[in-house]
Amino acid sequence: MRALAAIVGCDIHPVNNRRILEALRHDFDADEPAVNRWCARWITAGFDALEALLAVDARRGDFCFWTPASSCRGPAARNGTCRSCRCVVDEGMAHHTIDWPGLSRDELTEGWILPCVCEALTDMVITVPDVAR
Repeated sequence: MRALAAIVGCDIHPVNNRRILEALRHDFDADEPAVNRWCARWITAGFDALEALLAVDARRGDFCFWTPASSCRGPAARNGTCRSCRCVVDEGMAHHTIDWPGLSRDELTEGWILPCVCEALTDMVITVPDVAR
């Protein structure tokens, strides 16, 4: 599972973050189609590698999954400030490993968690929101 997280965290995300994309636009005069080709190239390469790893993992069944304890944790993940992993627990229980996990009281009451700073206490079913990017 660490290999899966590393592909996203080290191979896909760093070359597609806002700072890099702005540099392509401003320092290299890349237009939007060129920036989109850049993103597509590295995202496709990363997910091809991810899918190749999943294809040889006979234990996973039909699902690709991860646990916070086995994935890499970037600086924002140490305190849940990026909130990009925010999801709702439909079944099961989890415990945040930090006192203030970057969620409002209402979100906590509604069952939202940040898996980057959570430990599963039971098997869980979660819903990941469909976020427009």
